[in-house]
Amino acid sequence: MIIIDGGLSNTLPPSTTSRLWCAQFLLDDPQAIYNAHSAYLNAGAHIITTSSYQASFEGFKSQGAVTDKEIQSLFCKSVELAHDAIANHLATHSNQNLGIALSVGCFGAHLCNGSEYTGQYPSSTTEQDIYKFHHERIDAMLSVDSRYRTYLKWIAFETIPNLLELKAILNWIREHIDLLMTHALKVWISFCCRDESHLSSGELLKDACLIVEDLLFDDDALHKRVVLGVNCVHPRHVDSLLDILETNAPSFDRICYPNSGEEWDDVLKEWRAGTMEWSPREFAQMARSWTERHQLIGVGGCCRIGPDYISQYLHR
Repeated sequence: MIIIDGGLSNTLPPSTTSRLWCAQFLLDDPQAIYNAHSAYLNAGAHIITTSSYQASFEGFKSQGAVTDKEIQSLFCKSVELAHDAIANHLATHSNQNLGIALSVGCFGAHLCNGSEYTGQYPSSTTEQDIYKFHHERIDAMLSVDSRYRTYLKWIAFETIPNLLELKAILNWIREHIDLLMTHALKVWISFCCRDESHLSSGELLKDACLIVEDLLFDDDALHKRVVLGVNCVHPRHVDSLLDILETNAPSFDRICYPNSGEEWDDVLKEWRAGTMEWSPREFAQMARSWTERHQLIGVGGCCRIGPDYISQYLHR
């Protein structure tokens, strides 16, 4: 069982209004990111995700990074910080199989308009646009010096809200199997869903499963390297969503890392007080239930799920 970390923003200083979100700290306060990774490792997480979810070439340029070389170094910094956090953690904690997942947030996240939760991208957006967007970010992170690749284990395509983006990702995976094998990387694709059966876009999660099965099922090399899941979904919907993955893509391993279920006030740009329904202990009980019922290989948290929630999973 893999324990994935929680939302990175939960352990960072008060949130920024930057279009880079947590990646802004790569520019302003890298130590804060290192500290956040360390907090999750100390809580018992096996996999920590890089601070690159909302990072983009366009976003970094908007914050003053002028050249592509500068931007590439910032993407690399996200990997270096995660590596250093694990290396230092292992100096005092032995026999732990720890790793890094390159966080590849959905195309909608960099638009900063909430479209990861609606799946509604500009009408001019093409599958090739999304492919290129993901490719340049992954390429930048994998350009990191080899000494920082020790713990790289996953590429995490996160909060995927529509079928257009799924197809772009699957094509990228199919065209880069040699790269995945060279770096000994696996991939997880986690969907963002609006309810118990639909992606954020309103398209059916079932249809997403069928597309994955159609494109990857007969390719053993790829099939063994891809895991499906859901993230940043309401905990109430997790069981139903995992049932759909299990039924319609039964040959793929599964993960989940939902949010807290709290309500976000898009006007005040803050979480509504009193909308959290579960304590860390209660959330951990649900997570154990999902793990056992759906035979998950990984579980963790997303927005508003911090180290205290992750640590409770380990304490029955």
